Amino acid sequence: MVHKQKKISPLSLIIGISSLSFLLIPIFYNSVIPTISVAEKVVERELEEKDLEQIATSISVKITSETNGGSGVLIAREDNVYTVLTNNHVVENQQKITIQTSDGKNHQAKKVNVDSDEKDVALLQFSSDIDYQIAALKNSKNIAKGDRVFISGFPFRDKTSESRELIFRNGRVSFILQKALKAGYKIGYVTEENAVEKGMSGGAILDRSGKLIGINGIHANPLWGNPYIYENGDTPNEELRAKMSLSNWGVPVEILTQYAPNIAIEIPTEQLSASAESEKKTTVKTPDLVSSIDAKAKEISVLISWSTPTGLSNGSGVLIAQEGNTYHVLTAEHVVSNANESLKIVTHDGREYQIKSQKTFEGADLALLEFTSNESYQVATIGDYYRGLEDRVIFVSGWSSSKQTVAENIESNREFNAGYLLGYHSVNQARDNRSFNNGWELVYSNFTSIGMSGSPLLDIEGNLIGIHAGSESDQGRISPVPQENDPEPIHDIGYSLGVPVKTFLAKLEQSQTDLGLNPQNSTPQKLSDVKQDNVIRSLVDLTPPTADADEVAWLNYGNKLWRLRDYDKSLQAYEKAIEIKPDFHKAWYAHGWALMRQKNYTQAKVSFNEAIEYIDESNYEAATIAWRQLGDAHFYLGEYEESIKAFKKAIRYRPDDFIVYQWLSESSRQSGRYQEAIKALKESLSLNPNSSTGYSRLASILSDNGEFEAAIAQISKAIELEPGNADHYSRRGQFYSYLENYEAAIADFNKAVEIEPSHAEAHVSRGLVRANQGNESGFNSDADRALSLQPENAFIYTTRGNGYFALGKIEQGFKDYNTAINLDSNFAHFFYVWRGQALNFQGEYEKAIADYNRAIELQPKIGVYYRDRGRTYLDQKNYQLALADFNKAIEIEADDYWTHAWRGFTHAKMGNKELFISDFDKAISLDPESSWLHTMRGDGYFALNEVDKGIQEYDTAISLEPTSAHQYYNRLGNQFHGLENYERAIANYNKAIELKPNNALYYVYRGNSYAQAGNTQKLIEDYNKAISLNPDLAHKYHNQLGDQ
Repeated sequence: MVHKQKKISPLSLIIGISSLSFLLIPIFYNSVIPTISVAEKVVERELEEKDLEQIATSISVKITSETNGGSGVLIAREDNVYTVLTNNHVVENQQKITIQTSDGKNHQAKKVNVDSDEKDVALLQFSSDIDYQIAALKNSKNIAKGDRVFISGFPFRDKTSESRELIFRNGRVSFILQKALKAGYKIGYVTEENAVEKGMSGGAILDRSGKLIGINGIHANPLWGNPYIYENGDTPNEELRAKMSLSNWGVPVEILTQYAPNIAIEIPTEQLSASAESEKKTTVKTPDLVSSIDAKAKEISVLISWSTPTGLSNGSGVLIAQEGNTYHVLTAEHVVSNANESLKIVTHDGREYQIKSQKTFEGADLALLEFTSNESYQVATIGDYYRGLEDRVIFVSGWSSSKQTVAENIESNREFNAGYLLGYHSVNQARDNRSFNNGWELVYSNFTSIGMSGSPLLDIEGNLIGIHAGSESDQGRISPVPQENDPEPIHDIGYSLGVPVKTFLAKLEQSQTDLGLNPQNSTPQKLSDVKQDNVIRSLVDLTPPTADADEVAWLNYGNKLWRLRDYDKSLQAYEKAIEIKPDFHKAWYAHGWALMRQKNYTQAKVSFNEAIEYIDESNYEAATIAWRQLGDAHFYLGEYEESIKAFKKAIRYRPDDFIVYQWLSESSRQSGRYQEAIKALKESLSLNPNSSTGYSRLASILSDNGEFEAAIAQISKAIELEPGNADHYSRRGQFYSYLENYEAAIADFNKAVEIEPSHAEAHVSRGLVRANQGNESGFNSDADRALSLQPENAFIYTTRGNGYFALGKIEQGFKDYNTAINLDSNFAHFFYVWRGQALNFQGEYEKAIADYNRAIELQPKIGVYYRDRGRTYLDQKNYQLALADFNKAIEIEADDYWTHAWRGFTHAKMGNKELFISDFDKAISLDPESSWLHTMRGDGYFALNEVDKGIQEYDTAISLEPTSAHQYYNRLGNQFHGLENYERAIANYNKAIELKPNNALYYVYRGNSYAQAGNTQKLIEDYNKAISLNPDLAHKYHNQLGDQ
């Protein structure tokens, strides 16, 4: 019997105590509610999941009533009286309430008064002589985001209220609110695989030690109402609210100390979880943080002022260095270039200084000024770390020129506010390529105005990370500079822009200027989403336009709301502007952009089309951005053909916009037009060779093509441009893992984590590599760390799911994908396809096909989904169904050369030589430089028993891509192994090993051929070599050795 070569290759990475004793004070039924006393501080021990489930089963009760039902938890007992905690909405307006305990016995219960009609908590009591376990309680302040929790309850599903069964689920804390939502909810959590269901309200939320921290109440993605309103009436911004809606919500047990005055619950002084301890050490109250940064900003900010014929004009700046009595001020170059000889610097104490000298830097909107003073002034601390992190709060401090600031009112006129720094992905959110002129690489949402150019941008530790330079506004241009006699007001549409301090440091080095700076390199810890929202809103006092305001006022007001992520309110403002001026294309454009942020892509298309209708043909700037955003809306709806047309229309207006070419490449990539995608990216990079995003995108497309070494070369260029970008190292680590170069992959993931310790993707990707190595404990550790950082991130679950598949734990991997689908339904079609690919790799063909079917139901116009399903049918040898899918894919995307190749290979398997040749001729004509197409055609010739032609195709592939020759020799060896020509198989494996002597898999394959040739000694030598190269996979190799 001939042994087939087994697959040992990584799954694709896609871009996943016992209860403490407590003392019960005796109570009287219906008069005094149970009191829990303080215990000594102890160290908690985490329980096994089966023990936690047993606790949940023992303390949980099922609640039924005349018209409702739910769950509850036993929290106290005195004599024969038990007290149950549940939600008010479970028992509200119910008179006859029955409680069923874990032994199946029913008990009639009575309500106990709770001193609040607004909080979603209720207490019930019943009498019984039976001993039931009581929950141990824990204050939710002792847990933190990312901690594991365990949820139980009695869902209704399709069962009657009485026959409901208890379920028990894993979860992770996603929110711990400092100020509760209106109904008392403070604990947000995501559950694995499925959300909390109807009927589970009032059910237990346990921590790892088996203690009750709260009860269920609101399930994820509620169908009606808006429960996300704080007790004081404030509301979170829309993006935060959207994140909140992905979580289930629970009421913490400590709420009873406030709203049940007759119950004195004193939670034991327990040891915090590691994450809670870390969070406590770094937690700063919002007012203290804001006032601290404001105080620093006051000291280091300077006014740069000059006289004009009509009054005063100004910019802003920051003190960055002192040498004796000489001070250096950093500002924007366009501030001083527009000034005159009356230019002066005014410090926070009102003192005025003449400029001693000034220095500008080519290619960067920066200027360095000098003045002398005997006064002592604080200078800024430089924050020289990679600032590509998403959604970090930053502060800006400066003076608006509209206030005509002088020495006497310098402090009262200073503006100080906070916003979001958009980070690495800002290239996807900026209006167009002009936003990146003159070194403007920072994009952020802070409110700025004319006169604030040159203002310092500070992080949450008060470190200087950049200089404010301008805003995305519309006046036929971006206009950060005051213009005299402007014929029309500036229309704010977009973000604020700045120059990163790293650019300044690089310019100093180039000019060999030493200011004695001592930059800080450590990245500040990120504030929670809720804290960031609170910080930003604490500095905002928006006043709506007056009743007689014009359309421009409403547009600008809408932009401020949009920057605050209040998209509903911003839409209302834009609609007011449209009501005043129906053909106001800028308002229609802004309206569409707000809808995009709400993921309402269908309605966004309507708004962008309205904008396009009203844009004058000669206004190419406005037309470009409207067509670009219309293309983006089509893209997110999976309408790739339409998105490509829109992007090409935008390019007609602005052929120099490198961002549009990058977006065009992504649509081409998703539609299977890889050569068009590569061409678009190369054009983008010719326009902006310093775009690390461009090289990263190009690397991803090459990886899609299986050209992993070429992908590594491109992502390495991105790293050269941005060596502090953890994303690039994480991406390169993935490419190395595809080549099974696990050592290099882990080194890159380690580097990503070193740069950014909270980089969840790097942690889980490293875990997947360890799963492929058979290192289950390492995989679990990395995946657990990633989920503790981002418990609501669907992509982490898909990667962990792939890790489970690699370890042969199909059911657990399947569940992780279900969790991802529940967390982010907008990407469900991607997740079904990715899981289908993983299941197909594991030989689970029927499950894979079921997933492809679901993806196609959701997105029936994406050709590659039919292609992927066709490949699974091909693996099943169901050639007719495979051909049907390949035909459908080509009907949708006629120029997808991979689909032509796979259809051609299917024809070869069926013996249809002419059709095989026709399809591969078409595929290679679409991409004549693809080495992989030649290897596939070679495989087809092998299937047709035309071995010599097959070898010729492999020779062509090697000539086209010599760096991948080792892979092709290995594949050729596999072909000869399948033909039982072991001598020629070994000869090809020899060539592969000669080129890549550290690839353990090649030794395994050669060993298998030696085994079939009867050379046991060589078999053992090759397997020993493989084990020495990759000890983590020793168990798999030993198993294979046994098979041989």
